[in-house]
Amino acid sequence: MANEFIIKKGFISKANSVVSGSLIVTEGFSGSFSGSFEGDGSGLTNLPASSPFPFSGDAQITGSLLVSGSGVQITGSLDVDSAFIQTITPKDGIFIIDSPNASAYGNFSFQTHTPSLGAYIKIKYGADEIITKYSANQAYAFGKIGDTTNSFEFNGGGNPNFSLLDTVFITQGATQNNALKITGSVLLLGENSHITASGNVSSSAASTASFGTYLGDGSQLTGIASSTNLTQSLFVTPSGNDGTAVVGDIHKPFQTILGATGSANIGDTIIVYPGTYYTNTNIIKDGVNYYFYPGSHITGSAPVIDVSLTYPANIRGYGKFETKYNGRQIYLTAPEGYFEFDRIEGKGILSSGTGKNVLSLEQTGDDTQVLTVEGTVIAVDPNNNTTSAISFGQGNIMFKGNAINSGSQGRGVTIASDSSDVSIEGYIYSLNGTAYYDIIRHICTTFKGRIETGDQSNFDAIFISDGYSQGGYFDGEIIGSIDIDTGEVGNAGVTINGNQQCTNSPSSQGAVHVEGGYNVFNHKIIASENIFTIKGGHNIFNGQANITSDFSGKIFDIQGGTLIYDGITGDISKRAQSNTISGGTLIINSYLEHYGATFPNDTDMFDLSGGTLEINDKVKHFQATSGSGIINMTGGYLKLNSAQLISDTPGAALHAIYLNNSSHSGSIFNNSWTNIPAVFQSGSFTNEITGGGTLFYSDKLY
Repeated sequence: MANEFIIKKGFISKANSVVSGSLIVTEGFSGSFSGSFEGDGSGLTNLPASSPFPFSGDAQITGSLLVSGSGVQITGSLDVDSAFIQTITPKDGIFIIDSPNASAYGNFSFQTHTPSLGAYIKIKYGADEIITKYSANQAYAFGKIGDTTNSFEFNGGGNPNFSLLDTVFITQGATQNNALKITGSVLLLGENSHITASGNVSSSAASTASFGTYLGDGSQLTGIASSTNLTQSLFVTPSGNDGTAVVGDIHKPFQTILGATGSANIGDTIIVYPGTYYTNTNIIKDGVNYYFYPGSHITGSAPVIDVSLTYPANIRGYGKFETKYNGRQIYLTAPEGYFEFDRIEGKGILSSGTGKNVLSLEQTGDDTQVLTVEGTVIAVDPNNNTTSAISFGQGNIMFKGNAINSGSQGRGVTIASDSSDVSIEGYIYSLNGTAYYDIIRHICTTFKGRIETGDQSNFDAIFISDGYSQGGYFDGEIIGSIDIDTGEVGNAGVTINGNQQCTNSPSSQGAVHVEGGYNVFNHKIIASENIFTIKGGHNIFNGQANITSDFSGKIFDIQGGTLIYDGITGDISKRAQSNTISGGTLIINSYLEHYGATFPNDTDMFDLSGGTLEINDKVKHFQATSGSGIINMTGGYLKLNSAQLISDTPGAALHAIYLNNSSHSGSIFNNSWTNIPAVFQSGSFTNEITGGGTLFYSDKLY
């Protein structure tokens, strides 16, 4: 049973006396206690109300100090001896010494997977050397204390798995030299892993490393080969020397292309670096390969390339070739291969004559071989109207690029051989001449791109004639007129796809002028003069025809040959002239609209004076003037087979057919209709088919 002691006066003085239970002091009592207090201390008074930290003032700790946590920071002046550092075992945080005296500091972390290999970190503070062994996946920090030389050494111990992570940086104070030494196999990792130094990074042992950036001029780098043997390669640069050049050594290049060409053998490659090279003779050697870097410029007053190759051509790159010569400027013939360039520029062709072109090409191989040519060819100031930017000779040639004649005369492209089989993709232009010119009975041309003449009143965009073979296939944009006379032998002719714009043509012959051939027109034509002038050939139109100027043009001018109209006309109110048929045959197989607006008077849709006009569909005339009609017939042959002759303004139109008081034999009316008076003036038809019908009037038509 617990006892209760009550003390009013006096005290208990017996040594080692133990009081259990309750001790109550009811009167004043003073004294001191030593030994132990038992209980929870809840009755004690005058104790501090809070923790003594943070603590201000001076403190001294004479025992061991263990600091742990995610990070420790010490500010102010701190004197740390080596023993203190050796006893610290950093945890997963970073130990930072941030002191006014700490002029070098940083942090690092490292990891290793094979402790037995002896990896370690050595931190040296002045004369004190501390070995801090690794602790995998730990983070450390170091700082400069005092005014001594510090060094930090990381030794991987031959373990390739020993890695430094994050940032390692060392700053240098005014009077200190800090060093970072890495030995063994150490791998810097992490996106922030950098070594930056304003001084030297050196190693006393054989080391290998890869660096993203080098600073300085590299004058103290060693172990770099002073020569490189690149077998069968020859290098050319304006700063080279033909006398000391060595084949295969990029450090000892030639100064001239001719110097390299003279030293090259079959199968070698000559590499030409940027610069200007002057020469007055051919630079290409049979069987040798060439590569021209961008910025390499070859110029002379004679052809710089003039060669017939027996081996395939292999001239690559982006060279610029410039010649000023009164004659054939660059000529290349080869069985097959490649000729690539950035630009060929020709000047100085003054006198006339055949074969005087900026670039002339021929392919001498069989049907399985192709000579491919790529680049831009420009004829700058030729005064010879037979000059072309490019002349294609015999064989299979594929050209990708531009052929531009910006001189006072001359053509863009000429087909110059009856055995040419050419494929062109690019831009053909002539400022003062025909863009595409072909008067040879060649095999075929295929073209995709843009063809343009800068002088539409005197030259065509495309001129093709005298062909006994396939002719050509064109797909693209055509600026200017088209003139075709391929003949009908061997099914010669052309096919046109794409778009054509024509504001003028030589002798006002029309946007499409045909005198022969089997031709198919699938393109859209926009013209301010005649659309078709047909004098021969067998022609089919499946495209769209638009007149864009009042009084200046008609859709059809048929003088010979045959034109089958299966296309459409644009819905634009321009005062087109009457279509004329004076010979040949015009067959209308699809709906045809013909505009004329409100002027002039007495304008018919067709003037038939010869040949044949055959209408097998609806034709509609938008001519709201008096005296106008559909057909003005003075001769020829008219065939209407289920035709509809319609006026958009039947109250103003005068007639469907105007006979001019004449008799017309051989004409056929077969179940055809009109919405205006059928015949005006006297005259007669003799229907070729007895009982074949007549032209019926109906106001229901529109």
